[in-house]
Amino acid sequence: MDSVVLTGAADPAHSFTLNSTLQPLTSALRPAVEVDLSQVIELHPSIVSVLIRHQRQARRQGGDVTLIRPILRDAARTLDHVGLVGTSR
Repeated sequence: MDSVVLTGAADPAHSFTLNSTLQPLTSALRPAVEVDLSQVIELHPSIVSVLIRHQRQARRQGGDVTLIRPILRDAARTLDHVGLVGTSR
């Protein structure tokens, strides 16, 4: 399983880096990717958009992207609002 870790305030500037990191991982056949958001203090919608896009890509390839939920409630709430609750632990 491939792992990606985000920390701190995940703002729009980080979305480009995250996208570049996830692109080769989720394009593989049957990708298994874990994105650790546990230490994220703020989760911008642009990051959520990248996560959704790559989760869909991974599923088309027969795999998945699993999210480790942020510890802080406000950051976790962002995932809840867009329906990523079932994909996180």
